Amino acid sequence: MRRRFVILPAGVVLLVLISGALTAHTAGIVVPPTHAGVTKVPVSIERGHKMRQEGPFGETETDSSSNGHFRDQLMVSDSHDPITFVVTSPCKYLSVSPQGLVSTEGGTPPPGVYTVSGTDENSVHAIGNWSYTLTVTGESDSVKLSKP
Repeated sequence: MRRRFVILPAGVVLLVLISGALTAHTAGIVVPPTHAGVTKVPVSIERGHKMRQEGPFGETETDSSSNGHFRDQLMVSDSHDPITFVVTSPCKYLSVSPQGLVSTEGGTPPPGVYTVSGTDENSVHAIGNWSYTLTVTGESDSVKLSKP
């Protein structure tokens, strides 16, 4: 008889636990698919560190009567990865390739000041801003508008 008392209470506890787990009603805690219980959590994605533009920031060239082309290369610090340059403020006479090559569009521009600017980003999402100003003067017809 003693064995029945030990087995009977353990069996009753096990039966109560199983029946309690099987009869649990969770429908009351399930949130219906409405906007009433939507929680908005602000998320801030950390972008990489800032890249800084190094020289050249611009150049002054003398206009020539020939149709010479001007070329220069944008440079940044704080990045060893390939950089993509994007123009956000275009200029009619200057173009910038995704690799940062600045060049004149359609030959020699007339004398004036021309600025193009934009953003740059590398593969680890470091970002930066750049700006380039080309000043063309009409002082002499003997100098070609070009930069090695």
